[in-house]
Amino acid sequence: KCAGTAVKDLAAQINRLPAGPRIIPHGHARKLADHPAEAEYFFSARHPVSRFVSAFSMRKRREQPRLYREWTAGERDAFLRFPEANELAESLFAPGPLGREAFAAMQSIGHMSFQHLRFKVRDIFGARPPLCVLRQEQLSHDVGHLLRLLGVDGEVSLPTDPASAHRSDSAQSPPLSEKAIANLTTWYAADIEYYRRSDAWMNEQVP
Repeated sequence: KCAGTAVKDLAAQINRLPAGPRIIPHGHARKLADHPAEAEYFFSARHPVSRFVSAFSMRKRREQPRLYREWTAGERDAFLRFPEANELAESLFAPGPLGREAFAAMQSIGHMSFQHLRFKVRDIFGARPPLCVLRQEQLSHDVGHLLRLLGVDGEVSLPTDPASAHRSDSAQSPPLSEKAIANLTTWYAADIEYYRRSDAWMNEQVP
């Protein structure tokens, strides 16, 4: 839920240009260590709290309307027990069975994993900096910077249709309470620090 579908659509447009770079998209399981040391790369990022809400909404509706992926057994149990994202987030760290069920739900629902584990480099921005970080919150701005770095001047653009971009509409869901946000901030503490560093690095690249 970090604009991956929109970025892959953009990459496909760039790859169709008669001259220019070629971008190889990779799935969620790909880690930085899987790439050759000389390979250039970029990635997208999103604040973990909003990523949690988007992932919950997307998997709750089984990724419709763009796709249809049936719930796993774990997801079925999770959504039956916690029909709303706020309810799940508030139940994190609760004592007894409720907390255990919330912990299991967080492990079961797709796209809720810890993003920083895909890097496992002490300091990627010092040891192996990316070309760019595409922050979901300001995607158009960061994509413009990436296109300039790649020297792409053809007619390419991000998809605007919500279904094509695979965007979740979570406006109908109850907002997160202060307790829910506090729990998620604890749960995703390492990811939030990773996002903060990514954001700070990008602000240095693009004042």
